Amino acid sequence: MFGNVNKITKFRKFTKFKSDYNEPLNQLKHMAGTCHSALKDCMALASCKSYLELVSRHCETYNCHQEACKSSIQDIYKHLMETDRDLALKIALCVCSNSSQKECVEAQRRLHPPCAQMKDSPPINQCHNLGRDCRNDRVCRYVTNSS
Repeated sequence: MFGNVNKITKFRKFTKFKSDYNEPLNQLKHMAGTCHSALKDCMALASCKSYLELVSRHCETYNCHQEACKSSIQDIYKHLMETDRDLALKIALCVCSNSSQKECVEAQRRLHPPCAQMKDSPPINQCHNLGRDCRNDRVCRYVTNSS
């Protein structure tokens, strides 16, 4: 008889665990909103707005400073985790249900700039740099002078 009680207890623990496991997921779904509403909430908070202006300055697509961009994004999250965790999560988890929502997509680009997501590309060797680089490299100089 005690063997059956243990099985029932284990089953109840499992069901409780499964229910508890889904609760944080439901909270996250509630926290995630549209990027437009997350941007609007950030702009309404003076400190968040000033951090976001730094992000915009460092993360402009045509003038991307990737390390400064990533650093300014980290700064905004550090600040918000200390002052307004809900807003930090709302920004981090914001979504646009489809790409036709222009306002949401633009807000998403401001909150999650493509500049921070770009992969580092190797520098492009231009012709005028190749000669200089070869003169500065001992092996290249040797091969070039010996032929």
